Amino acid sequence: MEYLEAHLGDDVALRDVAAAVQLSTTHLANLFRDGTGEPPHRWLMRRRFEQACELLAKPDLSITDIAHQGGFASSQHLATVMRRHLATTPTDYRRALVT
Repeated sequence: MEYLEAHLGDDVALRDVAAAVQLSTTHLANLFRDGTGEPPHRWLMRRRFEQACELLAKPDLSITDIAHQGGFASSQHLATVMRRHLATTPTDYRRALVT
C-alpha cells in the first residue's frame, strides 16, 4: 500500500507493485484483497478519488491540476467519477467546501 500511496498519480500496473515487493501478481492481489477487503485497482481508484476530494479544498489548485495529480486522465474523467460517487461536479463540490 505504501508503494501505491507514493504513486497515486502515476500509471501503476499490478506487475510493477508485485515487482517492487517481490511477489507474483496473483499472490499480491490475494494478499491485498485479504488485507484491505478490496482488489488493488479498486483500492487505488478509491484513494485517488479521496485525494482529489481533499485537494479540492485548496483553491489555489485548478481542477485540471488536481485531476492530473490524482492520476485521472483529465478533469472530465474526474468529473465523471465524482458524479458517479457523489452526484456532483468537482466545481460544485469545491463550492460546498467553501460555504
